[in-house]
Amino acid sequence: MVINELKLSFLQTEALPEPLASLGSPSIPYQFLLSEPLYQAELARVESGESEHRMPWYRHAGKLFWFYYLEQTRIRNVKPRQAWRGLVPLYCDVDATVSAAWVPGAVSLRGYVYPWGIAVVADVQAKGAWSLDDAVEFGFQVRSKNSYDWKATGQSVSVPLNALLDRAIAMLRATAYGPTVQPGQPGEVFAVVSVLDAQDVNVDAPVESGKELHQALDAWSGWSQFWKQNQLKELTASIIEIKQSPAGHVLYGGRRGRVVWFPAAFESIAKRRGLECYHGNLLAATLQTESLCRLAQAVAKQLAAGQAIGEFSVTYSNCARLAAGILGRLYTGSRDTYRSNSVRDQIKRTYLDSVNTVRNPGSWSMPALS
Repeated sequence: MVINELKLSFLQTEALPEPLASLGSPSIPYQFLLSEPLYQAELARVESGESEHRMPWYRHAGKLFWFYYLEQTRIRNVKPRQAWRGLVPLYCDVDATVSAAWVPGAVSLRGYVYPWGIAVVADVQAKGAWSLDDAVEFGFQVRSKNSYDWKATGQSVSVPLNALLDRAIAMLRATAYGPTVQPGQPGEVFAVVSVLDAQDVNVDAPVESGKELHQALDAWSGWSQFWKQNQLKELTASIIEIKQSPAGHVLYGGRRGRVVWFPAAFESIAKRRGLECYHGNLLAATLQTESLCRLAQAVAKQLAAGQAIGEFSVTYSNCARLAAGILGRLYTGSRDTYRSNSVRDQIKRTYLDSVNTVRNPGSWSMPALS
């Protein structure tokens, strides 16, 4: 087996609930983040091309996800009120240049702002001719072993991936919230890895539990340095159910990672770039779910500390209520949103208690998710 192309994306969020929750709205550069009417007005400016910001499906990133998430609405027809009710973020450029001479491909950063915080994504897409073990090793170079050249405000520094994400979040925080808002609680990094092309692969052969490919999938989802020595769980324990597909296809799920192994869709087999689209939609679903869950987590923590919904700003309360409803539909696979077992697994593994707390805080009542 030879791995010819990989795409690795790393998502991190930072929750900043206090400015939005405050009854006395502080003054920040992106004042529209703290007001429902101003946010809708900014969405209208984006729609008309008057804003520096863009919608999250800019360059068709996750286009199919957003179509289903917004109740099968074509993205060109999405109006500000609908985008607001879907708690759709705004895409922001990260004003820095990122490169890595050791990557045989492209490295890029993108950012998103929500009324309650920030999200950034680092993408690495590379071509090569790796053995399976060497492809896993390249993944570890991307994730933790090697450094990236970050250039911003006339300065250049070499940093590993975690620091790269931290710098991007800090830059967006300063741009959107100004210098006086203190850093929030960063979320754990979530990784999405897709094998886009490979050769000498039996596309019809199921992945065998405990074998080399199973090891590789587990390594890319868990990032343990002892991936060769780790005792693997049964493969079925980590497979996320997908729609009817060839026997060799696996969506592998770790607590904070996903790996796409769809050999029948490899470019050299299918003669098209469909896996890039799948990767983009899976990443968009992961991004939106993660960001909504971080809001639910923040609200649940405030409620546990004795605060009441009535003590928050109207916009913050509305965001919490909308997020609780959206997360419920995502979790149950409702027909009027995007349906994915990956999203359900993401919520259940880490955020289910927080989501249920926010779904029934006393001022509105939604059934608990189980």
